[in-house]
Amino acid sequence: EIRQSLKQVQGYLDADIVVVYVTFEDKGRSAEGVLPEGKILKSSGFSEKEIKALEFYMSSQKDTIIQMARTVDPMKAFLSSGKSKK
Repeated sequence: EIRQSLKQVQGYLDADIVVVYVTFEDKGRSAEGVLPEGKILKSSGFSEKEIKALEFYMSSQKDTIIQMARTVDPMKAFLSSGKSKK
């Protein structure tokens, strides 16, 4: 099962420019992609075929993923990422 996490970066000079970094993780493998380009920037453990599938997913679901990223509260995400899992 591949987990997906999102991080939105709002444009500094133009508030309408949105960049979303999408991280995929699965059993020690990881990949980071960027929207709106729909490209994987770096990966570890995924095959070329899997990377192409992740890029297709990001491109085909771009609007949905960007909308999801807009609802992420960065402070809440930051604070919850520091909690230890017990």
